[in-house]
Amino acid sequence: MENLAALALLEAAPKACFKNEEFRQLHAQCLAGLDRAASIRGAAAEVEKAGAEGNLDNAQKLLQQALQTYPNEAVLLAAQERLRAEEFGLQRDGWRKLIG
Repeated sequence: MENLAALALLEAAPKACFKNEEFRQLHAQCLAGLDRAASIRGAAAEVEKAGAEGNLDNAQKLLQQALQTYPNEAVLLAAQERLRAEEFGLQRDGWRKLIG
């Protein structure tokens, strides 16, 4: 959200500001930050969707791909914890069925 607020301020600046190299670099950094955040949110949403559909193998694959690109991202690490909990729950349910 900080990038979004910063971008809004930058884009509201007079057009003359865009002639300044440092200003343009800051603007580009804000845009890149927004793109990165959107990519991370999108990846997390794909993982969550696959998990919700019961496709845990695909969810795990998507998560690993996302973590390779964006290691240590809190949103992805939280998705990883939820996926682990889901996998554990399924294992537990399977053990209960075996035990009977």
